[in-house]
Amino acid sequence: MQGKEPIIPESDFMNFAVRASVRLDNITLNRLRNAETFEKWRDIVIFTVLLLTEYLYNQFSMNGVMGFSNISGLSAGKMSVSAKSGAELNSNPEYDIILENLWHTGLLYTGVCSRCN
Repeated sequence: MQGKEPIIPESDFMNFAVRASVRLDNITLNRLRNAETFEKWRDIVIFTVLLLTEYLYNQFSMNGVMGFSNISGLSAGKMSVSAKSGAELNSNPEYDIILENLWHTGLLYTGVCSRCN
């Protein structure tokens, strides 16, 4: 990002941007679907989606796979799935990107508020 040549080919950008947007929606509990909320945080949300898009593309480029971040291996014969260790699960770069940019917005709040709509 930051003034560099685009690293994501234009033909691939939308695919990765949609995935980044979906992940952001999931983590913010779809709060950004509210037009007023989105407008309030528009610039930082767009920046965050772009960072996530770039991250997802880089992961795909390095691993050739895009999917669940908590699975470390799969096998076809006799169905084998390996999960990452606890330390690896605690390291979630996607969430870290979102947290770094949106920590101050209230969009990540997962508690219960009886007066909130």
